[in-house]
Amino acid sequence: MDARGARKLLVALGVLLAMVGQAMAHDVWFVPRDGVFALVYGHGSETEKYDVKKVKEVRAYSPAGESLSVQVLEGDGEVSVELSDPPGFSGCSRSSSTTASG
Repeated sequence: MDARGARKLLVALGVLLAMVGQAMAHDVWFVPRDGVFALVYGHGSETEKYDVKKVKEVRAYSPAGESLSVQVLEGDGEVSVELSDPPGFSGCSRSSSTTASG
C-alpha cells in the first residue's frame, strides 16, 4: 500500500471511530425528584446506575450568579443534590474524573 492509500485508510478508520463514539454517547442531566435534584446518566429515556464516587463536585448558582449551598446525597447508583434555596436554582456545573460508565 502506498502513502496515499495508507492515508485514506487512516481517515476512514478515524471517521468510523468517531461514528462509533457518537452511537455510544451518554448524557448526564438533573431531574427534580421529591425536593432534590437527581443527577441521572443515560441515553434518551433510558437511564443507568453509575459509580457515585466518580462525581467529584457539584455546584449550584442563583439567577444572579451567586453560589448556593448544596448537599450531595449518594444513593444506590445515583447522586442527588439538595439545594439551600431551591427557588433560586437556575443552573449547575459538574466535574468528574471520567465518564460515569467507565
